[in-house]
Amino acid sequence: MTIASSNGSNASQSPLITNLEDAVNPRPDRNTKAGSQPSLHPPSEEDMEQMKDAVRTMLLGVGEDPEREGLLKTPKRVAEAMRFLTSGYSQSLEDLVNGAIFDEGHNEMVLVRDINFF
Repeated sequence: MTIASSNGSNASQSPLITNLEDAVNPRPDRNTKAGSQPSLHPPSEEDMEQMKDAVRTMLLGVGEDPEREGLLKTPKRVAEAMRFLTSGYSQSLEDLVNGAIFDEGHNEMVLVRDINFF
């Protein structure tokens, strides 16, 4: 096993990757299969109603009453949440990244410290 070590020079390449251009090549869109066009469609109102019905069925399955006051709007909230959480499925990776993947030419670890996280 070969382990690359940092010698302070950015000109050296990793012994595991002979050509960095081969390692950093553009990937096909994640929404496609073998480069074909995706067959995605935005959810319709009919799809939203089916999701709401499914949530009502799940509530009944766990012994809840979907018609009680605290659960009246729950099917709609869950359907909207699922629409939001899965909205990335209809986005194109190339449009989102917009060419921001590039070769920096470093083979050392980058360490970032003191990042505030709340």
